[in-house]
Amino acid sequence: MLMLLAIFATVFNLVILIIKFKRKRYQDAFLDTSLLVLVFWVLKGSEMMLLIGIFSSLFISIYLWFSPPNFIGSK
Repeated sequence: MLMLLAIFATVFNLVILIIKFKRKRYQDAFLDTSLLVLVFWVLKGSEMMLLIGIFSSLFISIYLWFSPPNFIGSK
């Protein structure tokens, strides 16, 4: 059951990333993608750590969706 939730969370996270790229929110999408890769790379030690990484990445994506980053020089 937990693995099914992890698969759903991963797919939902990827859908969020695709939508961000299609809406041309490139700064947000690149930051989100790099954080996704970083979290997966750091927490790849065991299955439970990877599950924690999947869900934390999903929460990061949701947070960045509602509060997009504002980098220096962007409008």
